[in-house]
Amino acid sequence: MIRSEKDLVDLLDESFRMHGFVTAREVKMLSKFIDLVAYNPVDDGVIAIEAKLSGWRRAFQQAMTYRICADDVYIAIPAGISHRVDMELLKRYGIGLIIASDDHVYTRFEAERTKNSHARLKDEIIAECGMVG
Repeated sequence: MIRSEKDLVDLLDESFRMHGFVTAREVKMLSKFIDLVAYNPVDDGVIAIEAKLSGWRRAFQQAMTYRICADDVYIAIPAGISHRVDMELLKRYGIGLIIASDDHVYTRFEAERTKNSHARLKDEIIAECGMVG
């Protein structure tokens, strides 16, 4: 059962690892911390995920800053609040949406690949995670 943000991140972490990603939690990016970073060793892609139990707008604001260091950025929320999210706003800014229930994680819609991420920041994120890039 998803009772805390940690429970949500645990579920996301497990799902990404099952799909072959290398993951790291609470990754420092400048003065912020990204809840979960998933690195795809196949395409050298970095995904930043901001998880919230409520307050999807705050997740959106944080996710927007992560676009400078990640290839793809998502917010992740419990299924019970997904009806509150302004999907068009997320799509307009290229932020993907992941929805989680107690035992299932699915992508409601894909993030738009960031075209102008900062290469040095991305490399720092990869290094911070101890991932090979």
